[in-house]
Amino acid sequence: MQAILIGALSSLISAAPVDGASDEAARTNLEPTRTQNTFIYSGLGPGRGETAIGVGGRLLVVVPMLDLHVIHGFTDRLDLEARMSTIGVLTVADLGLRYRIVGDEQLSLAVRANAHGVGIFAIVAGGATVGAAGGLTLSMGDADWQLSLTEDIPVHFFQAIDAGDVEETGNFRAVVSRTTLAFETMVGKQTSLYVSGQLYVPIVAGQAGVLPFFAIGASF
Repeated sequence: MQAILIGALSSLISAAPVDGASDEAARTNLEPTRTQNTFIYSGLGPGRGETAIGVGGRLLVVVPMLDLHVIHGFTDRLDLEARMSTIGVLTVADLGLRYRIVGDEQLSLAVRANAHGVGIFAIVAGGATVGAAGGLTLSMGDADWQLSLTEDIPVHFFQAIDAGDVEETGNFRAVVSRTTLAFETMVGKQTSLYVSGQLYVPIVAGQAGVLPFFAIGASF
């Protein structure tokens, strides 16, 4: 009988999962899966310690602009975003953070917070407005492609103008609705192509305008 009891105890001990392995398995099941990518619009992010750089062209109605993006992953969820579209005399720029709240390649949701600025620099005049923007990015797809919808609201609160005899610096109130729809697809292990459309709707003194953007490029 004693031998039987000892044998039964031995079997139970050997069959019991090791705590570390059990915890690791639980974490694996709970953590969303992710694949290395070079997506610049998707809320997935490039991954901890990785950087994705996007270069392309952008059209403001019919005005061509250079389109630049740099996304750096602090963690698998938290990214640094730097974006700029410029033709020299006109520049639109954002710098901030993006955090993926939940999800994986199939469906993810990320929150964004950025500093936002618009500058116009010509020979005889120039000016700039700065503010802050917050928004959300909803992405869906798989490891090879992503479709992302981003809605953020830049709020401008400061401006500086130098137009010959007119110089003005101070408070400036404008709200912008910025909606971006982007499609990205991997075309290699370290390269992806992107195409995006954006509606930039500034509201100043109760008056609204519409500025459509269209962009295409590659990221690596």
